[in-house]
Order: sequence, then structure tokens, then C-alpha cells
Amino acid sequence: MAAAPQSAVRLTLLMCAAESLSMTGFACFTTLLPVLMKAWGLNNSEAGLISGVFYTGYMLAVPVLTSLTDRVDSRRVYLFACALSAVGAGGFAWFANGLWSALVFQFLIGAGLAGTYMPGLSAAFTAGVIAATAPERRGATMAVYSFSGFTTAFLAPLVFGVVLDLAGGNQSQVAWGFAFASIGIFGVLAPAARWIYWGQTTKPSQSA
Repeated sequence: MAAAPQSAVRLTLLMCAAESLSMTGFACFTTLLPVLMKAWGLNNSEAGLISGVFYTGYMLAVPVLTSLTDRVDSRRVYLFACALSAVGAGGFAWFANGLWSALVFQFLIGAGLAGTYMPGLSAAFTAGVIAATAPERRGATMAVYSFSGFTTAFLAPLVFGVVLDLAGGNQSQVAWGFAFASIGIFGVLAPAARWIYWGQTTKPSQSA
């Protein structure tokens, strides 16, 4: 009977990893705001608009993507949202060069988060780990999952800064591209972690 706790831990780690990876684009622009304001010649209003449009994308996409999971396989919605976030991060990396382009890509990153974080809390996504977890630990498991995604608000800017330094520093346009692209790559890895999780939760029972 020791397999059940091990299974619960493994599924929880996979679920948390997928959530954290899908949220890596969450805080990078805000963290780098002083540098980008200078590089793009943004005033305070324009910088605030770019920061805010992320939440606009999230707000507008939540009712659409969350309700879509009632009609379409929620896994498709999740994978589409991950792709949306990756396109937003990758586009910001290589094509954003000022106010309007930054608005478009920040909006996409926010919309992508709406399709990973909210559906990720649904019963369709968490049923496997809940079933494998002891009843008295289910609340704690979901609390850890809800919290795990926002650890990327710390880790993603840290990774971004390390890549930026290693690639040539903030005076290099190529370095900026690699730094933002590294965040996009993490977003691409999120479906892989979630796919492994789905594979683990859909295996037929081996118990006698």
C-alpha cells in the first residue's frame, strides 16, 4: 500500500511543475520595467499600459477559455493556451520593439495564463491527484498546487537575468532575445509535464 502515497507525490509534483512552467512569462516585463522604459523611450502611462494589458488579456480570456472546457476536451484548451503563452513570450523576445508590439504580446501572455491556471484548477485536471491523495491531505495538496504557479514570479525573472548576463548583458539586442526566449521555452515544456501527468492518471489500475 506504499505505492499510493508515492503516486500522490509524483502526480502532485508533475501537476505543480506543469503549472509553474506555464506561468513563466508572468512577471518578467514588470521586473524589467526600468530598463525597457529607457530602451524604448516609454513614458509612465505607456509603461503602465503594457503592464496592465497582461491582466486585460487574462480577464477577457478567462470566461471564454474556462467555459470552453465544458464543450471541448479541457486538454485541448490547456495545450492551446500554452501555445498562446509561448507565442506571446517568443514574440516579445524577437519582435517587440516598443509600445504597440509589446501590448500585443503581453496580451497574448495574459490570455494564455487564463487557459492554463483557471482550467488547471478544475476537477477535470485535478481528479487524478485527488484520487491518489489521502482525504485528510487533499486540501493541502490543492493549496500547494495553487501556490506553486506563483513561485515563478520569483524564479522566472531570476532565470531571465542569468540568461541575459550570460548572453551578453542588457546592451545586446541578441541577449534580450535569448533571455525572453528562455522564458518561452519553459512555457513549451509545460504541456510535456502535463502530458506525463495525464498519462499517469489514465493508466489502468494494477491493483489486484
